[in-house]
Amino acid sequence: MILYDAVPARRSSHYVKWLLVGAITIMGLVLVITLSSLWICLLSKKERAARRYIEVKDQLNPESSRKDDGILK
Repeated sequence: MILYDAVPARRSSHYVKWLLVGAITIMGLVLVITLSSLWICLLSKKERAARRYIEVKDQLNPESSRKDDGILK
């Protein structure tokens, strides 16, 4: 007569499994949100740095921009 077959084998709780799945899902979402926000910050920083440089247009009279040597003409 074997009695231990009637008792089901002990398994981890159903709630613990879903808690683990939920925790991993939340950590994944936090990772995605963090990486996307860092990517957006990187792009905006590059854009701000690009705005600092001013496009120089062709000068009408290039002689006027030269520094005089102190000699009067």
